[in-house]
Amino acid sequence: QSYMWVVSHLVKEGRIEKGILPKQINFDDELERRKRSAQENERIGLNGEIYVLKIERDKLTNADCSNLAKKVQLVSNNPSLGYDILSFDINGNEIHIEVKTTVRTRETDIGFWLSENERNIALKDDSWCLYRVRDIDVEPNIEILGNIIRSTNETWELKPSTWRVYPKL
Repeated sequence: QSYMWVVSHLVKEGRIEKGILPKQINFDDELERRKRSAQENERIGLNGEIYVLKIERDKLTNADCSNLAKKVQLVSNNPSLGYDILSFDINGNEIHIEVKTTVRTRETDIGFWLSENERNIALKDDSWCLYRVRDIDVEPNIEILGNIIRSTNETWELKPSTWRVYPKL
């Protein structure tokens, strides 16, 4: 059933022609392709987080807040927090930064995924904000989107895209 669901969406999107099914997939090759893709996504994400970490530390150091710069830390190894970097403003208030990174430029940006946990944290956390890092491999740049969950944004639209299904107990 899930195969037919995927194929129907590919047909609807015009990614495969009607009546022409994809060729038989070699399991080992497909598994390796998926592993490489996941590894590449992790590389891109971590590079973006490290880039923002450095930017945040430099921002505070340049504002004569070296004591705060030393406290800026990468916390993405704990996904339950709902953000990737713990930083501070120059007054010492915490900033909880969710980083979304891409190799694409602003002109070719196609958006990003936000987890339900990230969305829920953003709804209740006054310190949560999102940094969009683009072109990470060539000329990285940041767009600070703020809390796009709690406030309207003129250039970004939030659309639900997946559902979590639980067994009834």
